[in-house]
Amino acid sequence: LEALALADDHTLAVYAGTGAIRRRYYSRVLIAYPMDVLPCKDGAVAFIMQANSAPPLAELIGRPELAEAPILAQMRERVLNWRDFDALILPWLAEHSANEVVERARELRLPFGYVLRAPELLEDEHLNVRGFFDPPPGGERTLGPPFRLTGTPMRSGAPPALGEHDAQPWPAPREAGEGVRGRRGALDGLKVIDLSRVWAGPHIGRSLADLGADVVKVERPHLPGTLRSGFIAGNDSNGAYWNRSTYFLARNAGKRALTLDYATEEGQEVMHRLLAEADVLIENFTPPVLRRYSLDYASLQERHPHLVMVSVCGYGQTGPNSDNPALGQTIEPAAGISAVTGYEGEPPILAGNTLGDAFSGMHAVAGVLTALLSREQSGRGQHVDVAMQEAMIQLSGAHVMDALLNGRVHAPAGNRRPGMVRGAYRCEGDDAFVAISARGDGEWAALCEAIGRPELARDERFRGDDARDAAHDAIDAILDEWASGRTNVEAMKTLQAAGVPAGAALRPDEVFTNEQLLARRFFEPVELPDFGEIPLQRYIPALFDGAPYPPPGRAPIVDEHTEAVLTEAGLSAEERERLFDAGITAPDLSVLQSDAMRATRTMDLEAYVEQGSVLRIDEDYRERLAAALRASS
Repeated sequence: LEALALADDHTLAVYAGTGAIRRRYYSRVLIAYPMDVLPCKDGAVAFIMQANSAPPLAELIGRPELAEAPILAQMRERVLNWRDFDALILPWLAEHSANEVVERARELRLPFGYVLRAPELLEDEHLNVRGFFDPPPGGERTLGPPFRLTGTPMRSGAPPALGEHDAQPWPAPREAGEGVRGRRGALDGLKVIDLSRVWAGPHIGRSLADLGADVVKVERPHLPGTLRSGFIAGNDSNGAYWNRSTYFLARNAGKRALTLDYATEEGQEVMHRLLAEADVLIENFTPPVLRRYSLDYASLQERHPHLVMVSVCGYGQTGPNSDNPALGQTIEPAAGISAVTGYEGEPPILAGNTLGDAFSGMHAVAGVLTALLSREQSGRGQHVDVAMQEAMIQLSGAHVMDALLNGRVHAPAGNRRPGMVRGAYRCEGDDAFVAISARGDGEWAALCEAIGRPELARDERFRGDDARDAAHDAIDAILDEWASGRTNVEAMKTLQAAGVPAGAALRPDEVFTNEQLLARRFFEPVELPDFGEIPLQRYIPALFDGAPYPPPGRAPIVDEHTEAVLTEAGLSAEERERLFDAGITAPDLSVLQSDAMRATRTMDLEAYVEQGSVLRIDEDYRERLAAALRASS
């Protein structure tokens, strides 16, 4: 529950800051439209718009005169008037193949992507150049790892035969080392430099900070491109609103902030002084970006052989697609997930959340910890290469292997799976559902008993998996009727008590008040400047000896720790003053302070309710969240 709740920090951030509840409306997100899979002449493409996408999109569709038109250039217009946007774009897509659209979009640096099925993944040139499906020694083709290590290659082999190692003794466990008194976290004393943006990279730094590392978030002087200005607490863009983003808070809590322009030679030299004392460097750019500044791993490893560097990007550091831009929403289709997501007979869709960032980020954390453990023995750092596509293919691995071994190609099938009574059923309340997944005769009988219909377990229409598969429409009607008379939580508890796997589909307001999450201290109070206390989720879902690793503090305000970090790196007062005067360590807030930018930072939430992407706005959300925090403590 906690591990998956981490993947929904978009809706949690919106509610924590504004009380707005995002509707179950998968692609009409509040930060952009479209972030979608759209149909084209011969299939579909992942179609993603960002803040600066209007001019290249206008060129792509052959309408350069629309480069500054509101329907392309203004996010609010695209979200609220998405039908008008579709009317402009869909006819053009219908005349062009996926290859024509994606390849030209990539030339224009638009982060579009292919929607790949399992057989296409297996034949994908990029994945095969990277050896992702290469057979291990003595084995057959299979999935590769979610991350690569330059100094500690993954050990793999054929799956063991039944009983193959019965006679081999277990290795003796290593003795536990003596604990260090007063340590706040497992990574106390570890120094991390975080250059990353958005989510997948910041996820790594936030997780390491939760575990006790000293994480310094490096921000270039010009800030408008960051997420500091997204989802402002109170939906109020007055004052220093860039320090009140609940979105930025979730990904950067517990870090320190340093302003540094590492595009300059002097800034790069400062970076080297920081890295001389650092253990880990985090970045999530496409490979050419840091090569431009001689801060890529090939340039750093001789000068900083101790350094563990982790790079997260769409397609990894090597291969023909490595330089292509990507976002989580384009990686999901590129990993074969969208091709099996959706309803039977309908086009593929996105899952509704940015799964690619969350899953890639957590795999990257595992890669960093693995590299650090290796360094304990070798004394040398290494490069951790995380291709988001490869990390996400782990989620579609069963479908890929089924295609490889059995030739079966899966398509969208809604919530149904062979041999299971499975679906989401509408309950009492607004947009409320309970998910049910019953397997076999035993769970089917328990489900029938729980809903007060024990005779259904003996009904010939539903005897055996095949019969239930054939009669699933009738079963859905029965479960819909039963669920409609109770809340989603009541339905969940009734079924769980009977031994039937079930879960309430929780909205963000319900996640914040969920009794299981509160009992496990999933949320901790964190102060947001000029706003007050809000609940913030842990990024380490596991409990250790029954205790959590909570966020160590709020996210840093702009430039908060520049003086301290530079002083610790050994820069004199004279050097620090010179760097500031040259603009290398001086934040430029002029764009963020402008009236034009402030106007765009306040969301018209009532319009979103009318349009349908927001279910409702809880005016008393702060009181609700405060009560939940009291219950948790």
